[in-house]
Amino acid sequence: KAKGTNKLTDGEDLASITDEGYQDVSIHGSHDGDSISFEEDDIDVTTGYVLIDLSDTTNYPHSGTERVGVDWIVVTGLADTSAVGYFDIGFITRIDGVNSDWYSIFHDHFDKKEERFEIMLNLVPQSVECNPTKHLSGGGMKFVNDATFNTGGTVKGTYSDTTPPAVGDLVLKVTRSAGQTDLAVAVGYHTH
Repeated sequence: KAKGTNKLTDGEDLASITDEGYQDVSIHGSHDGDSISFEEDDIDVTTGYVLIDLSDTTNYPHSGTERVGVDWIVVTGLADTSAVGYFDIGFITRIDGVNSDWYSIFHDHFDKKEERFEIMLNLVPQSVECNPTKHLSGGGMKFVNDATFNTGGTVKGTYSDTTPPAVGDLVLKVTRSAGQTDLAVAVGYHTH
């Protein structure tokens, strides 16, 4: 069992260790971390949603408008016995009046089981930086010319039923081919 205090070179405490060998550790993604939660019941068609409207600092609890950093994601759902589909959470890199390009940073499926499912993804102490100008051109799951998100219409958002999507927004797409599902999403994030 270790005991004592770990020190950084300038003498600042890194972490104290008790006589029993335990450390008191606080994990956090950033000082200004925010979170949102979104719930939609009876999803029975392929649908897109804006989870975080990057430019909206009035209705969303953040101040930065350059990019979103995702610290954690929790998804819970209940699919009916005929439900078949999947969902993606990602960010928009290009958008016009007809369609958009966007990267999925999180993907999972639901398939014919009438039971609750829960998925948790903790990215702390790192995060996924959703930077629309510095994404990997060949990496990740990229949606190209996807009409789900475009500036010609609006989609349901976390804090609004009529949110126009834009570059940098964190979005959710539920793609279903049969049945229906309920879905709740919570995201811990920070902005730059």
